[in-house]
Amino acid sequence: MPRKLRPRPLFGHRENDRRRTATSTARAVLGRHKNALVSWWLMAGHMYEVHDLPLISDGLFDEMSRGIAERYDEIDHPQKHLIDREFTKSASGIKFPLSTRCAAQVLARQEWGVSIDANR
Repeated sequence: MPRKLRPRPLFGHRENDRRRTATSTARAVLGRHKNALVSWWLMAGHMYEVHDLPLISDGLFDEMSRGIAERYDEIDHPQKHLIDREFTKSASGIKFPLSTRCAAQVLARQEWGVSIDANR
């Protein structure tokens, strides 16, 4: 299956700084908690698929996808069932839970000062 290309972010000239911030925040959390792979993967998928905003770098999303696929049986997360082990490279078609949508909303506001609709 060909890799889905991501559109250019909508943040303007400071976008790289914003994405780097969210990527470094995600890396810090993921380094301490393997179960956070699911939360961050869902938030990143929601932001990209629903709002067309890349929350983290493509490289980190790919790393998280591989990590989930490789450690699927070890991960203990209440929303893990939403992610099909075989299709971790795309969040397309997932019905994102309200907790994921709200967490993404807060993160977008904190990291970038961007308001998104958690009801989408």
